[in-house]
Amino acid sequence: MAHDTEDRTAANTANGSTELVLYDSECRLCRGAVRFIIDRDPHARFSFASLASSVGTTELAAAGFADDPGGSLVLVTPYTSKIPMARGSATTERAAKRSYRRSDAALRIAARLRFPWPCFAVFLIVPTFLRDPVYRLVARYRYRWFGKVASTGLPVPDAPERFVDRDQATLAVRDGACGLDRAQDCATPMDS
Repeated sequence: MAHDTEDRTAANTANGSTELVLYDSECRLCRGAVRFIIDRDPHARFSFASLASSVGTTELAAAGFADDPGGSLVLVTPYTSKIPMARGSATTERAAKRSYRRSDAALRIAARLRFPWPCFAVFLIVPTFLRDPVYRLVARYRYRWFGKVASTGLPVPDAPERFVDRDQATLAVRDGACGLDRAQDCATPMDS
């Protein structure tokens, strides 16, 4: 099964169809969310990268979120835009990206997961000025309520193919970011 997921992830990445989820790699809640998404994403639609990684900072800057990443979750989706060549002439297609943050990102991710999670997408009709205060409250207190991890390692070590920044995360763990007494923070689910 893991090999099948690797093949789907590689195929999705090759044709540019994966959606990129940027997450806070120090946040237990965020790392748990990554594990939650992977467990409910059998088609490997999502790839992941830390907000602090080179991929994360590049995508944040491109989306205009560099100064305010909106808490702990950003979704970057590929799409094709049609651009007219000249007045009255044919159009050309161009690959582009859209980025979502806060509750928009969380609800759009839920919409792509296995049932029943897509049902939450109905909340996209609620205006963001009503949804985002709840998201911001959780994002603001996430370290206090759920804790921080001492690691920048992969939240799901048995699915490294899903992480765009896996080389950086592997180096951080190898270089001692977790430490021997905190190695469980590098790999295990948030049970504590």
